[in-house]
Amino acid sequence: MEKRASRDRELKAARRFDQRISKLSKVTNALVRKRHLEKQKRDPVRKGSTLSNEPVFPPPAPSVQLRHKIISGMCEDIDPARLEEAGCAVCGQLTPTVQLTKINYQLAGPG
Repeated sequence: MEKRASRDRELKAARRFDQRISKLSKVTNALVRKRHLEKQKRDPVRKGSTLSNEPVFPPPAPSVQLRHKIISGMCEDIDPARLEEAGCAVCGQLTPTVQLTKINYQLAGPG
């Protein structure tokens, strides 16, 4: 009889343990789900999302005026006169030629 009572107590304890674990896992799952939803709200642009404000890919071609401006700017930036460097007559430091002045202008004044 005592073995049976002991066994019944063990079974009762095991059931209570299972119930507590079950409640705990439900709470844990709810917290995990809540955190996941909050994260999705913070970061709405995710892979595979279909938001209406997503950029269209590939983007449309630029207008003729914009293409002209881009190409003209590039041509100005890579102009050989802008890229060419020469040594300073005084110190020898390499300097872009567009920033140098001719030496004869320097010597033309009194001095």
